[in-house]
Order: sequence, then C-alpha cells, then structure tokens
Amino acid sequence: MSRNLWPEDLVASQFRSPVVILKEQAAFLERHTNNIVSALVKNVEDSATKNPFVSSSLAISAASSLEISGTASLLRSQAQINNTRLFAYDFYITAPALGNYRYLLFRISHGFDDVYPTTIFVDGDLRQELQVESDRLVANSEQEFEECLAEIFKTAKTKKVISVLFSQVQSA
Repeated sequence: MSRNLWPEDLVASQFRSPVVILKEQAAFLERHTNNIVSALVKNVEDSATKNPFVSSSLAISAASSLEISGTASLLRSQAQINNTRLFAYDFYITAPALGNYRYLLFRISHGFDDVYPTTIFVDGDLRQELQVESDRLVANSEQEFEECLAEIFKTAKTKKVISVLFSQVQSA
C-alpha cells in the first residue's frame, strides 16, 4: 500500500510573491476603468535580467564587468553572479477593445529561492519622473515592492498611457 510522504506544510506560503501582487494590481486597474483599460502580467523567458528599455550592448556593459556579448551570455553571467535562477515578468497596460494593444510599463525580476530583493526595470521617462539615478528600482520586501509600484502607478507617464488608451476606446 502506498502512502503520501509529502509534509502537510509543503505549500504553506507566508508572503505574496511579486507576480501575485502584479496580478492583483492588474485586476484593480480593470475594475477602476470598468474593463476599458487593463493590465497584462506576462512571464518573460528570454532576456530576463536586462532592462527591456535598453539595447543589448548597453545592458551587457551595465550588468556586468565580465567580457561577454549577446543576451544568452548576459543571462548566464547574471545567473552565475546571483548563483540562482531568475523569474521575470513584464507589466503591460492594455486595451482589449483596440485589438489588445499593449504598452510595456516595466519589468520585474527576482531570484528563484528568494523573491526579495525584486528588481524593477523602468524606462528613461519613468526614471526621470521618479527622480532615480538608475534604470532599476530594488525592493527588499513585499512592503517596499508595493511602495515602488504605487510610485510608478501615480506617475504622470502612467496616467497618460491609461488616459490615452481610455480615450481611444471611448472614441472608437
């Protein structure tokens, strides 16, 4: 007779992962705009460790002082530096009524074993508006991650993207 050898507390989660928080925020946006504008959280399988708003050559030189080239090398070197696998997700603002038009607002990346710190990659406009020097924000806890998201969501750029998509749907 077989028996279950798995412990009872196998999936006892004591925190909300960054991707869960992103999906919650996507649902809040949909409710807030009466499903006219929504958000999509998409798993990123390639180029997860680089800022999607920067060209490959710039991302490589910024990510590591190692002499490497190409995205695959960047991924390998970043994994070696962190000694871990990475999860990465893109956060898009979308308009389903406009043929699922989507606008990449930011990307997040975190380790497999530890979800914090989580890195949030932003474009130059958000970086300037948030008044940060780097194209990366780092959240060391769930609370810091939520605070970073709140700052991104209340920027003029984020509001403009949502407003433009909202008005485009209304005029269609």
